[in-house]
Amino acid sequence: MRKTEFVKQNPNSRRRAASFLYVLQVASEKLSRQMEAEMSEANSKIAELQRELRDVTAHRNRLQMELNDASNRLQTAENQLTQTQRAKTTLVNQLEELRQAVDETTAAHSKVWQ
Repeated sequence: MRKTEFVKQNPNSRRRAASFLYVLQVASEKLSRQMEAEMSEANSKIAELQRELRDVTAHRNRLQMELNDASNRLQTAENQLTQTQRAKTTLVNQLEELRQAVDETTAAHSKVWQ
């Protein structure tokens, strides 16, 4: 005798099968609701992470712009420093030349007055 014939002939087996199918259906619906809830929670977390990623990206972009600005200012300051050092060197050389000229003039006047 096959199972289906047994079930057809035995009313208790039909009730048990129906009961079992009902339990499976309830369990399946419960699992489906649970999976939907988990999926909803996962989607919420994804949305939150996307917002955080946008915020972090915007912050990184602002910092990058500030870094570029600071780099430009540093480059300008370094150029000014180089120009100032060149001017200082020129002035130091001119001062030394003037001292020598004063020393020579003083020495020449000393000889004249002696």
